[in-house]
Amino acid sequence: MKVKKIFFAGILAAVVQPVWSCSVCFGEAGSALSKGFFWGILLLLLLPAVLVGLIGYKIFIAERNKQNQNSH
Repeated sequence: MKVKKIFFAGILAAVVQPVWSCSVCFGEAGSALSKGFFWGILLLLLLPAVLVGLIGYKIFIAERNKQNQNSH
């Protein structure tokens, strides 16, 4: 039973191996495909950080304005 599992795992690894390659690996370093992936990944990394920063900034300003109103 264990030999069958190892055998099927080996066959599966041999068949699925081309799928493991990233999409950028199929193009050249300066190709439009690799540039598109670069900007897409950059957008996906920066967009959440910018949104959290804007929400935090709005909360900070609202709290500061509330404290200024209470002190007057």
